[in-house]
Amino acid sequence: MKKTDEQDIPPDEIPRPAPDPDSPAEHFYGAAVTRVLRMTLLFGFLGAVLALAAYGVRSGLGFVLGATLAYWNFRSLASAVDSLGERIVVGHSRESGGRIVARFMSRILLVGLAGYAIFIGSPGSLKGFLVGLCMPVPALMWEAGYEGFAALRRGL
Repeated sequence: MKKTDEQDIPPDEIPRPAPDPDSPAEHFYGAAVTRVLRMTLLFGFLGAVLALAAYGVRSGLGFVLGATLAYWNFRSLASAVDSLGERIVVGHSRESGGRIVARFMSRILLVGLAGYAIFIGSPGSLKGFLVGLCMPVPALMWEAGYEGFAALRRGL
């Protein structure tokens, strides 16, 4: 431990300067959600083509619906987290807390209703729908690899 002003301060409590909002690292990591959304669309498109070719129209359409809801769900989640963070940090959010929670719950409700409708109406599409819902997972894995590569390559 280092001594600062004749006191023992653990390393995790040493004051650090605030991050520079104009730094290259801040710009790079600040664009992560946008990159994940783009990759979700790309993986959704590629998966839809594969699902249609390999498993037929029902599974392919189920996949398209699942991937579309996954994209909307992730985008809505990112927006809700931003709104909630703004409300907590700034305190002058444009949205009320109840509205943020209602948006959050509507995401879950819509996905559940779509899954139920597919389960009742077209069980053959359910597998494609469930796989389509998972499209943010490979997008997030891609982003993690990309950030790791960029951190090593650029020193971010």
